[in-house]
Amino acid sequence: MEIISYLSNGYPTLEHSRKMAHEYADAGCKIIEVDFPAKNPYLESEFLGNRMKCALENCSDYSKYMEEISNLKKELKDVKFLLLAYED
Repeated sequence: MEIISYLSNGYPTLEHSRKMAHEYADAGCKIIEVDFPAKNPYLESEFLGNRMKCALENCSDYSKYMEEISNLKKELKDVKFLLLAYED
């Protein structure tokens, strides 16, 4: 059985998210679900919705989120990534 970790991408900063992803991998996590913070995360809990809101307040450039995910995939070759994205 594999543990799936959830990464609030960009919360509180993209740099912190990168550090957390590495910590998850170092702890043995082989699958990380990573989000693109949504402006209207209508399916999420208030907790995760607030994290997404904070991330977008710090960085609203989605290309930076994509770049960060690409970098993580290159750096953490043994980890599989699941992407969470809303239509907006």
